[in-house]
Amino acid sequence: MLEHLKQKLASVIPVSPSLWNQISNEWKEVYVKKGEKLVHFGALNTKVFIVISGSLEISLILSDGSSKSVWFFLDELFNVATTPDSAFLNTPTKYEVTALEDSVLLQSDCHTLDRTAEKFPELYKFKAQGILHDSILMNEIRNHIITYKPLDFVKYLYNNYPIFIERIPSKHIANFMGITPEWYSKLKKKIRHELFQGST
Repeated sequence: MLEHLKQKLASVIPVSPSLWNQISNEWKEVYVKKGEKLVHFGALNTKVFIVISGSLEISLILSDGSSKSVWFFLDELFNVATTPDSAFLNTPTKYEVTALEDSVLLQSDCHTLDRTAEKFPELYKFKAQGILHDSILMNEIRNHIITYKPLDFVKYLYNNYPIFIERIPSKHIANFMGITPEWYSKLKKKIRHELFQGST
C-alpha cells in the first residue's frame, strides 16, 4: 500500500531515497470494518487518512446529538480525510469519521507531516496541489447543493460524479442533501426512468 503513496508523490515531486525513508516510517496500514468509527466526536484528532480502498463519511454532530453527513471520501475521489477543526485548530472535533465500507487506509499524523514538510520543502508543493484540487471540487459540489433543487442536484451527481450514486448508501446521500431517504429514492427512480426513456 505504501507503493500507492509513493506513486502519488512521484507524479508531482521528485522522491529522493531520504524523503521516501522518512515518509515510509510515518504511515501505517489500517484495516477498518463497515460502520467502524475512526474518529469520535469530542476527540482531539490529528490523524489523517488516505483511502486505498473503501469509503469514509465525515459527519457533523449537532447540539441535539443527531448527525449530519457533510462529506464523503472514496478510494477514487477525495481520498484524503481528516477532521479540520482538530487537525488545524487543535480543538476537540465536532465531527465523526465512519467507514461506509470495509476499508483499507494509510494513517499518519498531521503534525508529523508538517514537520516532515519543513525538512523536505518539496512536500509543500504536493500538499498544496492536492488541497487546492480537492477544495475546488468540494466547493463546486457544495455550491450546487445550495443552488439546485433536489432533483437537479441528483441529476448533477449522475452526470458528473456517478461514483457518489454508485458507492455511497442512499440514506447517507439523503442526509447530506437534507431530505428523507424515501424522497431521495423517488428522485433516483425518476432520473433512471428519464435516462431509460432517453435511450430508447
